[in-house]
Amino acid sequence: MKNQTSKRLQDNFDKDNKLKSELNYGIADMEAGRELPLDEAMEKITELRNVFSGLEKLEKHDKQKHLYQLMTKLNEAEIFIRDNGTISADELESELGVSD
Repeated sequence: MKNQTSKRLQDNFDKDNKLKSELNYGIADMEAGRELPLDEAMEKITELRNVFSGLEKLEKHDKQKHLYQLMTKLNEAEIFIRDNGTISADELESELGVSD
């Protein structure tokens, strides 16, 4: 039982670190000024919002599944941005509602 708990905690820690790493890459891309066409960026943002929209109502297993889907979408967005350009940090912050 103790080993299962330790493994589960380590798995959760690893997932959290992976997500933090992906977010750091996204921030670095924004700070570097790489830009994505606005309509394509909004499509990616909408996809991510849809993943989060019902998350609070889900059971723990379902939450983990949806968080994995979110991480996958963030990874897809990162690859898309790397291949096609990015959106400016100011435009992205504005669309996400996190601007000053």
